[in-house]
Amino acid sequence: MRFSVMSSVLREDSLILNYKDFRVSGVSYDYRKVRPNNIYAAIDVFNHQGKERDGHVFIRKAIRNGAKALILKKRQNINEDVCQIINSNPRKVLERLSAFFYSYPAKKLFTIGVTGTKGKTTTVYLISHLLEDAGIKTGFFSTADFKIGAHSISNYTDKVNETHLTCPEAPELQKSLKRMVELGTKVAIIEATSHALKLCRAAEECQYDVAVITNLQSEHLDFHKSKRDYYLAKAKLFDLLSTSQNKNLEKCAVINNDMQSCQFLKKRVTSKIITYGVRNHADINARSIKIENNRTVFKVGNQTFESSLIGLHNVYNVCAAIAVASHFGISYKKIKNSLARFSGVPGRAQEVKNNRGFRVLIDYAHTPESLEVCLKTLKKNSPKRLIVIFGCAGDRDPKKRAEMGGVATRLADFSIITSEDPRNENPRRIVQEIVRGIKKNNFMVEIDRKKAIQKGLEYAREGDFVVITGKGDEKFLEIRDKQFKWSDEQVVTNYLNQI
Repeated sequence: MRFSVMSSVLREDSLILNYKDFRVSGVSYDYRKVRPNNIYAAIDVFNHQGKERDGHVFIRKAIRNGAKALILKKRQNINEDVCQIINSNPRKVLERLSAFFYSYPAKKLFTIGVTGTKGKTTTVYLISHLLEDAGIKTGFFSTADFKIGAHSISNYTDKVNETHLTCPEAPELQKSLKRMVELGTKVAIIEATSHALKLCRAAEECQYDVAVITNLQSEHLDFHKSKRDYYLAKAKLFDLLSTSQNKNLEKCAVINNDMQSCQFLKKRVTSKIITYGVRNHADINARSIKIENNRTVFKVGNQTFESSLIGLHNVYNVCAAIAVASHFGISYKKIKNSLARFSGVPGRAQEVKNNRGFRVLIDYAHTPESLEVCLKTLKKNSPKRLIVIFGCAGDRDPKKRAEMGGVATRLADFSIITSEDPRNENPRRIVQEIVRGIKKNNFMVEIDRKKAIQKGLEYAREGDFVVITGKGDEKFLEIRDKQFKWSDEQVVTNYLNQI
């Protein structure tokens, strides 16, 4: 593809200096991956350690690797004979050129964006399952996995997503969307995090047809700095419905009618709205809810739905998925039958089966709110004792640590506080901050996560529940700029097979 063709989409809002035509071989934001005739975007990158890296620092290295054009915030005084594309938002340009380079794949797919504070991954999986069961081929991007064609690829597979982001940067995302098109995919489901929307990883060029919000709480304030900024980042998904391409499917916003900020979103939407909820009147209104030991049963209209997902929070996730499936023309009867076959999501209340007489569950809960929901849900199953093993990640919002300690020791019978991705912080300091929120003497500290899990299993007796939270099905521990292979499930399985 010629740069003269690609640059046509930049002329309105970008200044192009030292223009020269060349055959573009790719678009990259990582100087290490730049190849001859690439366009290099000098964006600020937030890596898996939460650190910001200014891409402008690596301009000369990118040029040495073969970059012929640079996407920059401001003009650079460099002697090299390269084109400079100047724009106040290089990320927006990166997304635009990535979509152009890969032939605008999102225009050839129906695209569903799922945002919210909690429940996004589960809702993505549910939507994919319901559509697939109805014969609609889907692909998705989620915290747990990427589904491209018939294959689910771990989000922690380096060759696919080296940054380990829920939603990859625009070049990888657009390339994967193109691959979905080539494989006959009809619907792409994107877990649209606030970062992905604000940083243009998955924004305008995803051409959204359906926007879903699960709920809206306060999170990621280390990045967003204020609740307003966080809320506006989420709202961007709904704003994009009005500007995305018409693909012969009515644009639709699926909104949780029980969340306090639902009116804030409704006022921004000009397309069709489907509401769902439990407390307030909604289009998809769950009632007669029964949460039992291994299933949740509820009614919507005259149809009774049964799910293996436990808890009220999952009723909301299922209702959101029902709303989307019905928008695609799938009947409640088909949805009911399909939902009964849904086996769950890796690392979300995932049970590790054993014959020891106690139950072991692994869950991704990593905020005070999600931990509270997790523990309250498990307590409804009347365990003899509820044992929780948890920690808090380093280089992330430290304000939540004391709250996590308070929630765990208030709701669980016994808590083991351990390390969880300390990154560049001292794990002992993190634990000390967790302990500050504890008012009861029903806990112990074991920094080594493997030993903490083993001690929790040793402590368990018949009828107890052991829940290990924070990492879900993540495949790495992050310590001091390094990643170590890890699996909570594998630690549990190995230990139980030894005793």
